[in-house]
Amino acid sequence: MSEVGAFGGITQNYDASENADFASVIQNRRILLVSIGVLYIHLARSCNFAIEGLNFPGPFLLRMEAEDAQVIFDPSAGARPASPQDLRALLKRHHGEAAELDLSFTRGISDMDVLIRMENATKMRALREGRAGEAVQVIERLLLLDPGNGVVWQEAGLLHWELGNSRAAVLAFEHAVATMQEPALCSRVQSLLDEALCQLN
Repeated sequence: MSEVGAFGGITQNYDASENADFASVIQNRRILLVSIGVLYIHLARSCNFAIEGLNFPGPFLLRMEAEDAQVIFDPSAGARPASPQDLRALLKRHHGEAAELDLSFTRGISDMDVLIRMENATKMRALREGRAGEAVQVIERLLLLDPGNGVVWQEAGLLHWELGNSRAAVLAFEHAVATMQEPALCSRVQSLLDEALCQLN
């Protein structure tokens, strides 16, 4: 696809929101690294190939199966097959020399997890660039995909509070308390909620 369609990963203005919008992506041929994987998945399945995203930390990798064989590749790097040695080198490049391969890194993930990963990539880049308003929009999309995720509700509360949206922050913290799985985290969010309520009143 990178050769025939002239799609490529973004090297400049990576965080622009249009780079995650597929209409703009198809027109401009510039794309977020996770998003190009989504296009590969769509095209491969249209041709009746079995393909899935992997739980690899760092670059978004794909595994495709055909005729009793399977191959792992990085869609953002020309889709060249990756050997175990390549995967180990890729892991160390992104996570340091101490990082080592784990079987869980080549576990397939669901299509929903792929979408969540794409949205998380967009959110993290928005936060690094100080674009809190855009990050809130991404978090709202994440909550549509996973409304029972207490950690995301907590993130929403913190961002709304930072932006001065006090009532929205309180509502988000309330949802976080109701959905948080870890007792220690739930206690922390309850403290945030109490503080937000005191300031609101």
